[in-house]
Amino acid sequence: MHQDIDPEFAQQVDEFIRAYRPALKALAKGETKMITVEFKKDGQMVGLLTADPKEFKTGSKGYFGMGKIQIGEKRYQVQVQLVEIGSKPKADGEK
Repeated sequence: MHQDIDPEFAQQVDEFIRAYRPALKALAKGETKMITVEFKKDGQMVGLLTADPKEFKTGSKGYFGMGKIQIGEKRYQVQVQLVEIGSKPKADGEK
């Protein structure tokens, strides 16, 4: 790491890269099916998170994203999960 870079800024860049790596890979492949979620406080955006397509262990389909945001002096770990209603495969014999 370059010595002139602020360590806090370097950490934020590293976290950004880790959080957005799946989205950037999908974008590079032309698979831009992600959802972007904005976090706002008093009308001001304080964080941004992408949720990528996911097939959950239950078989349901939807989107999932996680990351970290900072609001004022405090940092938060966040998760977003969107599950498509009715996307879970029906068991044998179910209507």
